[in-house]
Amino acid sequence: KFAGTNLFLSSKVNYLGVLIDSSLTWRPHINELAKKLSRSAAIIAKLQHFVPLKALKGIYFSLFQSYLAYGCLVYASKCDLRRLYLIQKRVIRVITSSDYYERTSPLFARLKILKLEDLIQLHRYLILYDWNKGDLPLSLQHVFSLRTQNRTMRSTGHKALHTPYVRTVKYGDKSPRHSGP
Repeated sequence: KFAGTNLFLSSKVNYLGVLIDSSLTWRPHINELAKKLSRSAAIIAKLQHFVPLKALKGIYFSLFQSYLAYGCLVYASKCDLRRLYLIQKRVIRVITSSDYYERTSPLFARLKILKLEDLIQLHRYLILYDWNKGDLPLSLQHVFSLRTQNRTMRSTGHKALHTPYVRTVKYGDKSPRHSGP
């Protein structure tokens, strides 16, 4: 009990549209996200025959990519994204009226749409850009630190310039701390 209210243990909680499970596997969030993306893909598929390509791209960005990008740095660090990427490839084929077996890399390039991994990487870069400018909240400023690299070039034996690069304080597998730099 807290302040006269009974509290119950829950295996997951929805916080700002992100489902957080008790073991931080992000599976419930990925499952819900896949459902939302599949619904958006179905809407785009129904509109495909009635709407021009430019409008379909706008619908893609508003209905599909907005879901995909929201919180991607949080859930991308710990889970398998193949399922989401397959849905993204399917909707790209729908937008371009392509065959099921057609390669999607040229389609992404032609439409100027980022693949899921590239979208996640863009968000990592944006975090680092905000950190470099000092625009991150104070609670996140300590996550990164700027150091200089001093190394000798092998071919000439001369010392390289002190190049600034971002190095993380702590390491994680795919977290922005580790993969951002």
